[in-house]
Amino acid sequence: MTTKTPIKGLFDTIHTFDPSISKWYEEAPSNTPPAPRHGHKAIAKNGKMYVFFGKQYSCAFDDIWQYDPQTKEWAQITPISTNNPVARYDHTATLVGDMVWIMGGIDNGENPLNDIWAYNFTSNMWESYPSLSQTELNGHIAATYDGKLYFFGGFGGAYMNSSVYEFSPGSGTWNEYSTQGEYPGPFAYGSCVQYGPNTAFVFSGKVGTNISIQSCYKWDLTNHTFTQIADGPDVAHAAAALCPNGFYEKSNYEKFIVFGGLSDGTLTESTWVYTSDIEIPTGITGIQNTNIQVYPNPAQEYIKIELREEDMQLQDINYELSDITGRVISSHIISSSKEIIDVSEESEGLYFVKIYADSKLLKVQKIVKQ
Repeated sequence: MTTKTPIKGLFDTIHTFDPSISKWYEEAPSNTPPAPRHGHKAIAKNGKMYVFFGKQYSCAFDDIWQYDPQTKEWAQITPISTNNPVARYDHTATLVGDMVWIMGGIDNGENPLNDIWAYNFTSNMWESYPSLSQTELNGHIAATYDGKLYFFGGFGGAYMNSSVYEFSPGSGTWNEYSTQGEYPGPFAYGSCVQYGPNTAFVFSGKVGTNISIQSCYKWDLTNHTFTQIADGPDVAHAAAALCPNGFYEKSNYEKFIVFGGLSDGTLTESTWVYTSDIEIPTGITGIQNTNIQVYPNPAQEYIKIELREEDMQLQDINYELSDITGRVISSHIISSSKEIIDVSEESEGLYFVKIYADSKLLKVQKIVKQ
């Protein structure tokens, strides 16, 4: 890897966003981060972030990096396989179980790619699979349904792609489908967020030179029907994610976050929040009008959960404490109306206390640990 002084728009920093107060924080890693880059892809697994590939200046990378938000440490992962994918950027990275599937992108020689690889976390090895013969893809989006991978948009050679390509890992075969409904393309460099087993949300994207679309689409992965559901920011190359449950405590609907990217060819630092029509179910049956208290907030040594004595007689109740990455720190059956969670050894930051009744979510409380 070659390291050069970063220029404006090319960074090696990490920022976290708190939607409840609409504020960004720059995080200071405890060791040296990877080289600055763009066009990389990141996934979250078991409370850690994994970054695959990317580009810096004229140099594309073929590396994998792990970031642990608990220790704030970066660590490079070196696969033990001898047959590995070439360096690239503007690819896709899709997590399915214990595998991250890398598809397409652009290599060090600015050549578009049509290959597909899987990184196996268990074996720490790359596995090669049959390439897409119809075209190369870069700047596309990806989703998964019923054990298969789906790729849409991006550049297919010299032209923007208008087909959905399906890859079946079990048989190593490809299929091509036409989109249905309110067709959003052809477009490239959109943002895609999977929601549930058969739905993905697609935000914005590029339809021409410095021209972006301003729409949000729902992608039904069962039949590849696209439905336009909202107008949105006119950006391409943006990042998007589902807002973790509990950030917006007063909201009854799922929210998505879209950040950054290019707008009219200019870098933007705007943060957008999309409120969907997906209701967040309480899953409450049996306990009515329960006043559950979770405090203090901020917390330092402990978090206390208080319920009414009569509610304790109705159902089995338990709590789960997790951090901002979703890593479960502790979980326990609540056996009395006053439960204490020891957080004295936990790092400062945001945490979530989830209360369940008979395995159904009853309450989510965001807690700041100081």
